[in-house]
Amino acid sequence: FKWESRKGWEALLEAYFRAFTSSDNVVLYLKTYLYLDPDSKNAEKIKGIVKDFGSTLAGMPMLGTDYFEIVTALKEDLKPTNDGVAGSLTPDGFSRILDVLKANMSTKGDVKAFLEALGKPANDTFVDTAKLPKIIVLTDDIPMAALPSVYASMDAFVLPTRGEGWGLPLMEAMAMGLPTIGTNWGGNTAFMDKSNSLLVHNEGMAVAEGINSVFQNRYQIPQLEKEVIGGDASVKYFPRHEHRPNPANVFPAPPLRASIDRSTGRGICSNRGDTDASRQEGRWATPSVEHLAYHMRFLLANPSAGRSIGEAARRFISKNFSRNQVATVIEHRLHGIL
Repeated sequence: FKWESRKGWEALLEAYFRAFTSSDNVVLYLKTYLYLDPDSKNAEKIKGIVKDFGSTLAGMPMLGTDYFEIVTALKEDLKPTNDGVAGSLTPDGFSRILDVLKANMSTKGDVKAFLEALGKPANDTFVDTAKLPKIIVLTDDIPMAALPSVYASMDAFVLPTRGEGWGLPLMEAMAMGLPTIGTNWGGNTAFMDKSNSLLVHNEGMAVAEGINSVFQNRYQIPQLEKEVIGGDASVKYFPRHEHRPNPANVFPAPPLRASIDRSTGRGICSNRGDTDASRQEGRWATPSVEHLAYHMRFLLANPSAGRSIGEAARRFISKNFSRNQVATVIEHRLHGIL
């Protein structure tokens, strides 16, 4: 993934650092690059960012073994009827537990008292930056022919993005039979659901700062157009793409559209049909760190369930997105047009 906020790297690192310690038998491989950075493949620079981010989590409540047992117990007590594949916890199921968790994990004291009341050990209560789990950063280009081997060497795939047009790496991982974790919002929900993957609860829509920094700041329009759309600098607009209606599970929120205001030279990124000027801004999802951490712990504690999830994912992708199946969809659509 490209190293930018939209890809949810903050949520990924926070969940990983709070879910595991150096004593856990886990490694997170980050295949990434620094987006829009001249030194984009500098692995040491990325490691520095990771280390600095990890230091900000010092003293935060852990989401490790104790937390996993708490959530599992609450899951059984609340008995959500919409359990996911292989006994996993769906976003709807987790949302019923979320308020209980938030109420008891708001401060360090609350967490400690909560664990003691449940008779749980407090040895992994808070993040210790001296005991962070292992991360390996990969920045070199991987030939397309080698990608299957890379996927096959892993036990799971996780990408808690804030918004995707589609999410090809998620689909590739599922096609390779990996249990795959992704956010329950955006284009990836066209092929990810509770029957074939581990979806992360979306805590709500937030202002997409990265998008708005492009479309609302006063960039030089000719330069922006040349770099983004390769257009003639004399043309002061972005092309408008009218999307056909999509199933609600694909785009829970209206699609975004962008344009340049010719009179001011400023950009507007808004929800289509939204006439409230105060809401004319890009928005993206907020993946739940707590739910993401639970999914990670679930796969570590239940390797057989992980294999079942991966098998379900591969079956789904093979059945619905094979070349023959996609060709059939295209053929039907062409017949409808012609």
